[in-house]
Amino acid sequence: MKSLLNLLKLFIVLLCGMLLAAPTSAATKVALVIGNAAYSSAPLKNSVNDAELIASTLQRLGFDVKLERNVNQKSFQRALRDFGARSKGAELAFFYYAGHGVQEEGENWLVPVGAQIDKPGDISIEAVGVNGVMRELQNSGAKYKVVVLDACRDNPFISAERGSSHRGLARMDAPGGTLVAFATAPGSTARDGDGRNGLYTGELVRYLVDPSLDLKEAFDRAGAAVAQASGGKQLPRKDDGIYDKIYLAGHAPAAGKPEAPQPAAVASIDAALAGQWEGYYRYDANKSVPVKFMLDAAVSGSRFYGKISEPNTFGDKQEAFLYANFEGAITGNTVTFVKTYDGSGGQHHSIQYRGVLDRASGVIRGQWVIQNTTGTFEVKLRK
Repeated sequence: MKSLLNLLKLFIVLLCGMLLAAPTSAATKVALVIGNAAYSSAPLKNSVNDAELIASTLQRLGFDVKLERNVNQKSFQRALRDFGARSKGAELAFFYYAGHGVQEEGENWLVPVGAQIDKPGDISIEAVGVNGVMRELQNSGAKYKVVVLDACRDNPFISAERGSSHRGLARMDAPGGTLVAFATAPGSTARDGDGRNGLYTGELVRYLVDPSLDLKEAFDRAGAAVAQASGGKQLPRKDDGIYDKIYLAGHAPAAGKPEAPQPAAVASIDAALAGQWEGYYRYDANKSVPVKFMLDAAVSGSRFYGKISEPNTFGDKQEAFLYANFEGAITGNTVTFVKTYDGSGGQHHSIQYRGVLDRASGVIRGQWVIQNTTGTFEVKLRK
C-alpha cells in the first residue's frame, strides 16, 4: 500500500512538471490594430479614429487586441514581431492598418510615421512591406488569418513627380485560410472621410457585430454598403482562401427573418449576369453621337468585373480599338463599376459608372462621370 502511494505521488509530481513545462496556449482570437495619422507631410484626419473603432469592436467580440497609434518603422516592426508571437496557435489572427500605403513594382507597403520617401527606391528602406505581415501570420500557425488594409488614401508618396504613377494598393491573392480586404479597389484611392471615421471602417464594424453574418458575408455587406453610399466612387475588395463559416458575434438568424440562403444559392441569383453585354454610351454635351462598347463580364458574389472594348474615338488613332478593365458591384438592382483604360490608344484614365439593372429585360441603364464630363449609357446582355 505504501509503495502504491509513493507511485501515485511520483505520478502527480511528474504530471505537474509536465503541465508547468508545457507552453501556455495562445488566446483564441488575437488582433493587432495600427492607426497612423501624424505624418509630417499630408497628415490624416481619421485613421487613428478608425483604428480605435476597430480595436474596441474586436475587443467586444472577444479578441485580445493590441492597439498602436502613430508608430515609426521600428515600433511598427516590433509590433508585428510581437503579433506573430501572440498568434501562435490562435484560432483567428486579425491585422488592421489605417494610414498611408503605397505600391511599388506590384508590392504593397505601409508607411510609418516619420518615413522619408522622396523616390521609389526609398520605399523598401522607409516603409513596412505587407508581404512581411503575411509571413508573420503564415508562420504563426493561426488557423484563420484576416488582413484589412484601409491604406488606399491619396497621399504625397505616389506622385508622378516623385517617380511613381501608381495609385492605391496593388491586388493581392490570399493564401489558404486567409482573407485580405482593401478599403477600395486595387489601383484606386479612398477619401479619408469627412466625419470622425472613414466610410469603409464605419460600415465594416456595423456588419462585423451582426450575429446573423459570417466573416465573409460581413465583408461583402460592408463593401456593398460602401459602394452604394459613395455612388460607386469607392469599391472595396477582398480576396479570401477561407472556406469555413466563421461567426465573430455568435450565430443567430436576423430577427424576424429566416436563415439567409447559402453562398452558392446567393451566387446563382446573379450568375446569369455573367457574359457579354453590348450597348453604347453618350456624352451629355452631344447626345446625338452614341459610342458602341462591349463588356465581357464575370460575377462573383456581389462583384461585377471584366473587360471592356470600344471603337477608338479619342485615343491614338494608330489603334482601332480601346480596351479597359472594369471592377464593380451589384447591390440589389444597382450596378456600379469603374472602367480603367489599359494603355491602349495611350489612354490610362478611369470613368465611374452607375446604373439600374432591369433583370426581366437584361438591360443596365445609367450615368457615367469623369471629373466635369458626364453622360449616359445602356448595355444589354446577349443571350
